[in-house]
Amino acid sequence: MTAPGWSIVVPTHNRGGFVRRAIASVRAQTIDDWELIVVDDGSEDDTREIATSFRDEPRVRYVCQPHAGRSVARNHGVGLARGEIVCFLDSDDTYLETALASHRRAFAGAHGIGMTIGGYRNVDEGGNGLGERLPWKRHPEPTPESWLFDCMALPGSVAIRREWLETVGGFDSSTEPAEDWDLFLGLAFSGCPTGWTHDIVCNRLVHPGNSTNDVRAHRLGTMRALDKAFRRPGLDPGVAALERRARAWAHLASARNAASLGRDDLAAEELRAAAGLDALPAWERRGPALSPLGFPALLEALLADERLRHGSTGPAELAARWSLSVADVRRGLARVELSRFFAALADDNGGEAGSRLHRGLALDHRWLAHHAVTSYLLRHPFRR
Repeated sequence: MTAPGWSIVVPTHNRGGFVRRAIASVRAQTIDDWELIVVDDGSEDDTREIATSFRDEPRVRYVCQPHAGRSVARNHGVGLARGEIVCFLDSDDTYLETALASHRRAFAGAHGIGMTIGGYRNVDEGGNGLGERLPWKRHPEPTPESWLFDCMALPGSVAIRREWLETVGGFDSSTEPAEDWDLFLGLAFSGCPTGWTHDIVCNRLVHPGNSTNDVRAHRLGTMRALDKAFRRPGLDPGVAALERRARAWAHLASARNAASLGRDDLAAEELRAAAGLDALPAWERRGPALSPLGFPALLEALLADERLRHGSTGPAELAARWSLSVADVRRGLARVELSRFFAALADDNGGEAGSRLHRGLALDHRWLAHHAVTSYLLRHPFRR
């Protein structure tokens, strides 16, 4: 039998209610050169019956293992895969029908590429869109540094050459539930050439069973992944110097996640941990200060949450809520306004830029020392 070019591994555990849609989305692909390996991680529901109901499709294989976790299940699937390029689709997510075709174009467009990354759409259980993730809009190149401060992909949005999976040893169960970010960090730090598809390739289902809802466990997994990344032999000194900030970002991400789940107590705990690791205010850094570094960025991350963005909570109330100083909250709010000021400049929206800058300077006048702000004011002085 001729080996397929593409192998898709779907790990699943007690997801009988979802796995049928995942399998159907693979079967609907616009290219035919694929095999699908469903690895049942010891399910106790009707997963076996649902997966084996596709026995009329010879490209779909079902295997079962004793319950050992999704990392082991994915690695099991990789060991059975025959394709040169391996993809991973969580059993509660679905591919767009052009997913593999988008990845194939990206591989064809860059010689020697080892991994391609697509965008994804968050959807609820009714199929309603909850926002899109297009990482190439923030990161022109997926560098090791950018991975440290942004998990730019999920398993269903990537395609990876088998040789690179073998190079990094696959998924590490000790970093669950952040094992996907750990894999991506390992690939980036190992020099895997990576490119964008510039297409949305999958839908990520947002539901109560998402592993990211266990904030503490996810934060522990991210810290283990960072332990591995920064203990690599021969690490570039410039990258090694980012360790404290990277750990602060991990706490920041946990704080935002906790806030979105209504866990204000845990959000405040994570904020304090992040502040203890990276307290430099963003106005002291060069550039437009858009990177997720520095203590005021913590406020920006929280204020991006819908519950806070549409509220009328003032600096003093926010300070009390998150156990922060009013001065830090004002700096954080100013950074939000300045971030939007730079975004308005990029969009050539002069009216929005001016109003954002005015509000930002009222909150934190030190932004007057920023070279881009000074340049703008020389060309567009405020009129009283």
